[in-house]
Amino acid sequence: MHTLYQINTISFQTLLEKDGNSPTYIKNNIWKYYYVLTYVLNKRRYTTLKSGWVKVSTQRLKHELGNSKMAGKNCWFVDRIRKDLKRWNIILSKYKNNVGSNGTRTRTSLAKVLDEVALRGWSEWVPNRAITLKQTSAPITGVYASIRRSLSLVNIDFPAALGYAEDAKAAGMSLPNKLRGWWLETNRVVNEEVHSSWTSAINAIQRGQYEVHVEFGSSGRVYTFITNFPKALKSFLSINGMSLWQLDCANSQPLLFALYLKRHYTVLTSDMQHYLELVQNGEFYSYIKNLLTFYRLKFDEATFKGEFFAKIFFSREKVFGRWRTLFHHFFPAVSAAILEVKGAIPYRVAGDPRRLSAQLSLLESEIMIDGVARRLYEQNLYGFVTVHDAILTTQDDGMVAVVYNMMLEEYANYGLRPKINLESLKLNEIHGYNM
Repeated sequence: MHTLYQINTISFQTLLEKDGNSPTYIKNNIWKYYYVLTYVLNKRRYTTLKSGWVKVSTQRLKHELGNSKMAGKNCWFVDRIRKDLKRWNIILSKYKNNVGSNGTRTRTSLAKVLDEVALRGWSEWVPNRAITLKQTSAPITGVYASIRRSLSLVNIDFPAALGYAEDAKAAGMSLPNKLRGWWLETNRVVNEEVHSSWTSAINAIQRGQYEVHVEFGSSGRVYTFITNFPKALKSFLSINGMSLWQLDCANSQPLLFALYLKRHYTVLTSDMQHYLELVQNGEFYSYIKNLLTFYRLKFDEATFKGEFFAKIFFSREKVFGRWRTLFHHFFPAVSAAILEVKGAIPYRVAGDPRRLSAQLSLLESEIMIDGVARRLYEQNLYGFVTVHDAILTTQDDGMVAVVYNMMLEEYANYGLRPKINLESLKLNEIHGYNM
């Protein structure tokens, strides 16, 4: 069963009737309009693109929705639906031209729900229906099938979570700034769009929608209902009836780049060694903040991490700002390695930050999915779920200690000694640990 969503106050039935479509066409195909809308809304939750744009797999939608006739000519349903949604001012779409390192040219299909439309919020389309889609990718097997089994153990206090979401919307509750990909969202509140996203996430768990999406061939990241689940609602989650604890590595992304340095450089320079020491001790961000303070460069504690990634790791490097200049001065070889990954030459050639983010995500998946998660499943342990660089589990049968030690062991296999943070999602108590 695929849950399809509708934008509040917008009826595709009415719009299709106004366009003169036959009752038979509407009856047989209206679900496809809601499917395309739902596809874009779901991808909007974890897109790394700015302003809500998402990448669209046109081939997948063609395969799933089939073709039709328009003005006596065959056409793909996705093309017809996209044209209608654009004409109705519900979505925008465009193509992005790409040039590969070998000079090959490709196009990426992009789409977004208009901001003013998303702000209306969305709800389940009724009547919904069971949809039989064609198989568009290889079945989930191996460690990914085990992840799905772990997801089935997750429960939510459904009435309490929904009540909290309703109260938050009524109060216009403020939300912390959020890093979406490498773009920082500020001045966030619980509006209709956020509320719709929250209730969709709550309902997905209640219904048992355990889909596992893997970005094979790119970042290797695994996406589930947990990876994008709102932090404000995590206290309502449980596994086998027990509240959750989160374990993650301090300075995780900089730590992963330290692994990249160890793999790609035979001899580490003194500043690389210093960088490695800081990230393993969980002191890297504090060190950067102290540098900024000493040189009178302002930063906001609430947005610091997002600013750091935007200005150092995920910038295009066309110019060096003050933060970037400072980092380059104190970590010259590390800075040069970042430029090299992105293919950037400051003031001459802009780099591609996606090359760096993909490298970090692949290393993250190698350690957390192919390493930690796989080893836990081999011991027949399923009482946990992965969230990119973190793991959520319970105190049942000492699972927190088991996961904690497994993470240390796996990072040790790569020659790293991370600082692991432990946080109770129920009590919001944070404890830091070192090996």
